[in-house]
This record gives sequence, C-alpha cells and structure tokens, in this order.
Amino acid sequence: MNTKICPRCKKNEKAKNSPYCLECKCEYVKNWNKNNPDKAKKIRLRTHRKLRLDVLKAYSNGDPKCACCGEKEIKFLSVDHINGGGIKHREELGGFGLAIYRFLRKNNYPDGYQILCMNCNFAKGHYDNCPHQDEH
Repeated sequence: MNTKICPRCKKNEKAKNSPYCLECKCEYVKNWNKNNPDKAKKIRLRTHRKLRLDVLKAYSNGDPKCACCGEKEIKFLSVDHINGGGIKHREELGGFGLAIYRFLRKNNYPDGYQILCMNCNFAKGHYDNCPHQDEH
C-alpha cells in the first residue's frame, strides 16, 4: 500500500483532506492564528454561529424557534435536554457552548433535545416547568 507522506516533515502520513500530517497541520494553524488574531477571531465566530444555526434548524424543522413559546430571535434560543441532565452532560463533554453543538452534529442530531428560548429553558430547569405550560 502506497502511503502519502507529509511534504513538510517527511515522516508522517498525511491527514485526511489535508496536504500535511495532523501534527504539521495543527502547528501551521496554531502559528497562523497567533500571527493573525483578528482574522482568526472572525473565522472562529463565523464557524461557531454557523454550527449553532445548523443545530437550531435541525431541532426546529428548519425554522429556529422556541418549542414552548415560539420565540424566534436566534440570540435568545438554546438547546434543551428534554429529560434534564444538561449541566452534567455538558460537563462530560468538557465544556459549554461549542461542545454541545459539536456533539449533536457528530451524533446526527439525536432525539432527546429541543430548542427553547432562554426564559423557557431557565424556568424549566429551575422550576420544573415553564409558566407557558401552566397557561394550557
């Protein structure tokens, strides 16, 4: 089997979808980010927002909104663990924010999650249900 060798270090096999091995690619990206902090921040922000929007759409049938009250402001929406355990799950993933979005995408958007606005999510987490549910 003919392996593809990294042209930079000449010792490691190339990483998937890259001309370099994973070690060289990581070193290059780290140096680029260090030398281009403003551009790197913009790229990270754009990537984060796109991933978040993809998750919101996936759990809202393409139209991001709160499953409880119908709030549509993207900045107010969050992922809710339907059966609870969100804090523990995020700790297991090793972080908040991107960690949960990456997990959901990587696992093909599994069941057990929904989109709630921050108010409904907070009320559900702290009071066991949202006041909107009392209205029905």
